[in-house]
Amino acid sequence: MILDNPFLRFEKKSDIFQIKNDKGIYIWDIFRYYIGCSLDDENPNINSYKNIHNSLKICRLLKFPKYFFCFIYYLFFLFISRKKYDNMFFVASRNQFDGDFIDQNSFDTYKLFKSKKNLVIESFLRRKSKHYNSDIFFTAYLLPIIKLIYRPKISKTDKACIERICALLTSEFPNKIIKVHDLYGLLISFYRDIYLYKRILKQHKINKIFLTQNGIQKGMFYIASEMNIPLYEFQHGIIGNFHYAYSYPKIENLKDYIYIPTKFLTFSDYWCNSLYTPIKNVCIGNNYFSKSVQKRTDASKILVISADVFGKQLAYVIKNAINNNIIKSTDVIFKLHPNQYFEKTYFDDFFDKEVTVYTNEYSVNELLEESKCMITVCSTAVYEALQSKTKVLIYEYDMYKDLSLLFNDKNLFLFSNIDELKQDINTTVSDDYKAPVFFEKCTSKKIKKALDE
Repeated sequence: MILDNPFLRFEKKSDIFQIKNDKGIYIWDIFRYYIGCSLDDENPNINSYKNIHNSLKICRLLKFPKYFFCFIYYLFFLFISRKKYDNMFFVASRNQFDGDFIDQNSFDTYKLFKSKKNLVIESFLRRKSKHYNSDIFFTAYLLPIIKLIYRPKISKTDKACIERICALLTSEFPNKIIKVHDLYGLLISFYRDIYLYKRILKQHKINKIFLTQNGIQKGMFYIASEMNIPLYEFQHGIIGNFHYAYSYPKIENLKDYIYIPTKFLTFSDYWCNSLYTPIKNVCIGNNYFSKSVQKRTDASKILVISADVFGKQLAYVIKNAINNNIIKSTDVIFKLHPNQYFEKTYFDDFFDKEVTVYTNEYSVNELLEESKCMITVCSTAVYEALQSKTKVLIYEYDMYKDLSLLFNDKNLFLFSNIDELKQDINTTVSDDYKAPVFFEKCTSKKIKKALDE
């Protein structure tokens, strides 16, 4: 079932996708993810949805010897080196595995191509993981260098396009404010990405690109298409009708106006049935999400899955439930999202160190083994829990409706206050509950077939 979406209806009737500048670049697809998310928010702010890279300031690169040599090394890679690579992997290594970090979305495929000459571009860490036996470069260093040496201009037609887009948005959504300055910034970032990845792809003769989104990489999609280099994107989390990186309106010849991967490699066939997407999608599975949970017979923990957009509000609810003796503090595991790791001290202090607060010490899969239920607002972990027959309680806050297709699941319960939480937390699920399959096993055969089709 595909839910109605007023933003997609607006896009379809407005012909906004067809707005292009003097370079022949269709502008709207560069902006729509950020604008769509901000319009869905009660307090729209495009900046809050931009991907914030942990970039070093260029002055640090020049000031200290260690960073200076790093700066020279990266300049050599970008402008002098002609080393050839078979594949480029753009990764976000957020997940702990065997003593170090991996990008669990792409790692099955990386292992299959481990004997090839691979270039790894890391968009999350600033250090090399032992699991990547490849040349590795970090966006935390690449992006400040590009920002220093390349300063694209916003042309008159760019400005005219942006003004037209803002006029259409204001007419349709008069109570929402979209700032022209924010759109200028997004377009400049798009041009910088094109400049960066064109240099890398051309100089190093890349044959294939494998990518896990850490931001919205429209610039890389654009230049890969221009250079006829196949680009395969891995699903990294929840997608649905309101995820504007993948969800589009049905428009004739839409592919002519947008910048998308060659193929989208999914966890299972389930995911693309809840939205319309013009992106060709193929299931390859994922061996980290699909890993079976070995549930302990004495599982009694309450696993709370946090995120930066709702973590503090959810923490207040949990603390209120503890203070009202609905749950015990010693039973609670409060797991932070990677974007919150720096806030661990805040949450430790908030719970007076009576609640176990984890960053990356254990995976969700491992924590589900000892958990009788999960509490969250919206997370991919919900699907892991349901597939492992773990009861899920969803707090009705902010983005919880992104999980609306699951609301009829007998093992999922909604609550808006601690009284409803008390009732739901003691509910048992029938023994005949049939766990859905959101994550299939990944095999080399599936990967090869997806790439060859």
